[in-house]
Amino acid sequence: MLNVVNISKSYGSIPAIKEISFHIHSGEILGLLGSNGAGKTTTLSILSGLMKPDSGFVSLYEVEDPNEYKSQIGCVFDDLSPYDYLTGREYVTFMGELRGVPSNQIDLFISDLSQLLFLERKIDVLIKTYSKGMRQKIILMGALAHNPVLLIMDEPFTGLDPESIKAIKDYLKAFTHKGNSIIFSTHILEVAEKLCDRLVIIEKGNCIATGSLEEIRLQDSQMNGNTHSLEEVFHMLTHSYSNFKE
Repeated sequence: MLNVVNISKSYGSIPAIKEISFHIHSGEILGLLGSNGAGKTTTLSILSGLMKPDSGFVSLYEVEDPNEYKSQIGCVFDDLSPYDYLTGREYVTFMGELRGVPSNQIDLFISDLSQLLFLERKIDVLIKTYSKGMRQKIILMGALAHNPVLLIMDEPFTGLDPESIKAIKDYLKAFTHKGNSIIFSTHILEVAEKLCDRLVIIEKGNCIATGSLEEIRLQDSQMNGNTHSLEEVFHMLTHSYSNFKE
């Protein structure tokens, strides 16, 4: 479905990511993990079309036209400042109309998802009054308004309470059961372990592991196939890579 092939990006003389490659299947949830500054946001920015790689390419169903590519994806990044003076309903309606979604379909979507995400009482309130968690939810609703083939999310669970995290996890699982796919970054490893079908782990701009948790356990000789938690696996791999590079 989505192929990411040898993408690299530098800021001036400082490399952010180096020849990152992976793929996402239809109906799959892929977790992008890494330490702070590892290159997760840069990778997702390239996938979302916000940034061009210095080399390499991204292909979604072999779509070549950038506008067509962007019409097939939804993005969750933590910046709603231009929309602070819209209500939640106005924002989601605007995002749906941009993609040509009929107004009656948008209204039904807002009604259903705002209730699921515990936003029904705040959906007609200005976004500038929202808490961080509420902003995260309304960004997610805007990204989903046109039923994208691929949902790209950068730290989507930050600032959310456990009840909201569970509601979103359940919704995302149902979303992929329809054949849609998701890639997201998170530092909440427990969520990634329970939600993701496969993982991509990057460190210092390099991809150091890909696959299911079980496959990654089997790939690394330190683990000997033992059933370490994702947190243990992550720390083993990143510490080992950092020590090797030093």
